[in-house]
Amino acid sequence: MPVTAAHAGLFYSPYCAQCRKVRAQLRALAAAWPGAQVQLHERAVLDELDRAVAVGVLRTPALAIDGRVIAGALPSRRALEKLLRERVSNAGGESAHANS
Repeated sequence: MPVTAAHAGLFYSPYCAQCRKVRAQLRALAAAWPGAQVQLHERAVLDELDRAVAVGVLRTPALAIDGRVIAGALPSRRALEKLLRERVSNAGGESAHANS
């Protein structure tokens, strides 16, 4: 069954300037995606520390796509769009994890 939505989990700190910038960018990206195919889950890392540790968050901001943290620096908007497009159109993939 094809994946109908990609779940992007953003782990952030409310005191982090870079986190605020990334949150705004990801909100715009998710809102612009057709048919709600990208679902953004914003997670304050201190409020959801167990979840952050479970998916491997080491610093903020951190982005998890379908439950997998993207290693290293956050990708550019273009690279993120490509990654999400591949995940959404993955016809043979596993179902998306709700609540990355």
